Amino acid sequence: MTTKPLNLDGWTVERAHKTLGQLAARELTLYDLSTRRHLRRAALATLATQPHNAVDPVAQVLDVATDRRGVRSVTCGCPWCGHLHVHGWPLEHERVGHRVSHCGPSLPGGGYYVTGEGTA
Repeated sequence: MTTKPLNLDGWTVERAHKTLGQLAARELTLYDLSTRRHLRRAALATLATQPHNAVDPVAQVLDVATDRRGVRSVTCGCPWCGHLHVHGWPLEHERVGHRVSHCGPSLPGGGYYVTGEGTA
């Protein structure tokens, strides 16, 4: 399997964050899988060139739940891999804040900030 060479001309950190967010929200389904993978690789390569902690994107909350024991969790779309991740959110914390991604990208930071409806 051959992959297209990455052309990072015109890629900015803002564009990379936006593209990863669109991929996580499944907004780019009009593109075939190969193109979406290429876009993800280009965005991640762009972010990998940035200093530590300058690249942590924002993940939008999709669901907030509290189980019968009073343990709260938040589900969000991962801006790195596009899959859903569930994170704990202690009841005594007003905001979810920064979380480490479960997919473990080998990028500076390796996490994201969780924001959105129901997260204060």
